[in-house]
Amino acid sequence: MIGKSLGFFETEIMDALFFPVVLLLLLLVAIVKFPRFKGFIGEVYVSKGLKKLAEERGMHLFDDVTLPVKDGTTQIDHVLISRSGVFVIETKNMSGWIFGAERQSQWTQVLYKKKTKFQNPLRQNYKHIKAIEECLGVDGSKVQGVVVFVGGAVPKTEFPSSVYWRRNSMLSFLKSPHQVILTESEVEALCQALESRRFERGLRTTQQHIKNVRTRVEAQASTDACPRCGSAMVERRSKKTNDVFMGCTNFPKCRGTRKVEAPKVVAFSRQQ
Repeated sequence: MIGKSLGFFETEIMDALFFPVVLLLLLLVAIVKFPRFKGFIGEVYVSKGLKKLAEERGMHLFDDVTLPVKDGTTQIDHVLISRSGVFVIETKNMSGWIFGAERQSQWTQVLYKKKTKFQNPLRQNYKHIKAIEECLGVDGSKVQGVVVFVGGAVPKTEFPSSVYWRRNSMLSFLKSPHQVILTESEVEALCQALESRRFERGLRTTQQHIKNVRTRVEAQASTDACPRCGSAMVERRSKKTNDVFMGCTNFPKCRGTRKVEAPKVVAFSRQQ
């Protein structure tokens, strides 16, 4: 009789817990598949390896660096400063097959026969490199961009040597002998400059950076259509004034133009 009662209660408990547990598992799966969460996990994984390298080799690692640029802000995954120069690292946590070329604006991920376009990370990192050069006042010859894929992505086309497909491959490159191009005092000055120019790290900075990106995208979208004929517009430069403006692709049939206006940028505090 007691055994039957215990069995009854066990069944009742299992029935009561079944749906909450299933819902929790489904929620966890949804979170793991969320792009921003995947990106965050990839950055943490790469940062762990970089941190160990920095401690062993006397380098200086900066994660999640947000810097001001002309059209808002830019957010850099990792910046590694050493006597061998400044390494600007972009992390991509992706799986599947990757197709692309150095000069293509977009690359393609193929996963379970589904094709997804994403921004060429080399172009994305180029903006990061330029932000580092401007903010730190360092010569471009001393700054090097690196793109690393984690998550099992497989390259299906030829990619530049600065693109790595495993964290360990990238770390091996950083460990390999490099020419010494900075003095200890120059390294220290660059580290201090980066700390003073970067925005305070945290959720608020990330949210405001996302707002700036959306503002920039919306501003770009508003210039895509010609106000006269509705055709696409491209960036042109006046021969007289050297000013940049948007011109209709149907020129000279259509002479529609639009001024290039800088988007409003959300201001926020710097690292104290």
